Amino acid sequence: MNIWETILKSAEKYPDKIMVMAAGEAFRYSEMLEYSKQLALELSKTGIKRGSRVIVYLNDSPDYIAALYAVNMAGMVFVPLSPQVKDAKLCDILRHSGAEAVITSSELAEVVAAISPEEVPDVKHITVLGSEGDLPGWNWPCCRAAGFVYKKGRPVILEEADWQEDEMTAIFYLWDKNGMPKGIMLSSKNIMTNMDAIIEYLKMTYRDNLLVLKSMSLVGTVTGEILASAAVGATIAILGGITHAGIILKAIQDYKITGFFAMPLMLHQIMEYKRREKYSTDSLRYIQTGAAKLLKSDVEQLMEMYKGVALYYIYGLSEASPRVLHLKPDEMLIKAGSVGRPVKNCSVELLDADKKPCVPGSIGELYVQGPNVMLGYYKNAGLSEEAITPYGLKTGDLAYMDDEGYFYLAGRADNMINQGGFHVYPAEIEKAIRMLDRVSEVNVEGVPDELLGQKIKASVTPKPGETLTPGEIYDFCYATMESSKIPKIIEVL
Repeated sequence: MNIWETILKSAEKYPDKIMVMAAGEAFRYSEMLEYSKQLALELSKTGIKRGSRVIVYLNDSPDYIAALYAVNMAGMVFVPLSPQVKDAKLCDILRHSGAEAVITSSELAEVVAAISPEEVPDVKHITVLGSEGDLPGWNWPCCRAAGFVYKKGRPVILEEADWQEDEMTAIFYLWDKNGMPKGIMLSSKNIMTNMDAIIEYLKMTYRDNLLVLKSMSLVGTVTGEILASAAVGATIAILGGITHAGIILKAIQDYKITGFFAMPLMLHQIMEYKRREKYSTDSLRYIQTGAAKLLKSDVEQLMEMYKGVALYYIYGLSEASPRVLHLKPDEMLIKAGSVGRPVKNCSVELLDADKKPCVPGSIGELYVQGPNVMLGYYKNAGLSEEAITPYGLKTGDLAYMDDEGYFYLAGRADNMINQGGFHVYPAEIEKAIRMLDRVSEVNVEGVPDELLGQKIKASVTPKPGETLTPGEIYDFCYATMESSKIPKIIEVL
């Protein structure tokens, strides 16, 4: 499986079709392929070997796409970074990845140059897009810095690398709980099988125009927008991190956008934008959202506001390339609050604390199986073994499943309370106490206890105008819960 084939095939089929638009510039498929090949040839001339890591440190732009394909064509490992990563964090990733090359821009080169070369001795070459020739002011010994400018209409002969499907082709960085880099290793198979699933459920075609609002350094943007659109010959428009509702609506109108992903907060801003009706959104075919709760009332408002537009709720994680679950448009109201069912090429299992399958309605931890599951964490075998278990990828997310196989998130596994050896999930108790009519909000936590290790504490807020006593709540819990799950401390706020 070769990632670069997604652009090659579409460039052969749609050479004159616009592939990407951004800030007044546009690249046709044939031009982006030409740009990528020129940059790949430049990388191959550096002497850096196949499999070496290449940091791509660019603003969201067509250059990012060219760099992604160029690194893959040259047989090197693509390591995307957001320009938000700077100073010590940038140094940490350069050092941890062992990157031998960096692709950056003339605007960001100073950020890279500010790092002490002694801190990152593996870096041998810096390619600065938008500049030409060697950069004389570069003061890193043993590291050449050279400019690169795409020359339109100059095809090059390049033998693209042939990747094994399970060979590491990209590393996407996150941060662990201690603030240290955590590199997610993905193969071509990981990325491409997830890309196929996204294309299928969104019914993507060459007629689509996608608006990119998320950082291009994220695996979701790479898999679900850049590569998916290229694979079908669609067009993408890049706003470069702009999140103002008016600018987004204008882009939808001007670029005739058919689909985009936005966080629920952004959708709220669009819905509340007073001049919203000034812009036409007739071209829209679908909207994806996720990563935060979307209320049923929000779904109803969006469906009323954008009649005929398909609304999807999605769940995923970078370690799964990233898409895992999705809720389809005809399910958004009848299964409000759910994160849906597995996408193609992916399966999910809910396991309790003893690693036994959960029955419907019972809370457990989500485990993911499928070809989209990462290879592991770069240079961290211990963490990889913890995450990739015999049961699948351990997500750390708690959920329950209804009788029809739809999943509902219920918190994180690290919130689990150990009360005298009984493992209790706060979300499960909160869900039960909310069944009491007069309850508005519930917060359950574990508090230290010398005898039990932890005790369950429930803080309960009554509905306006209602009253509750700790005794009433205890009686309700006693009648409806297992004894090991009844809070030892009940506080009425």
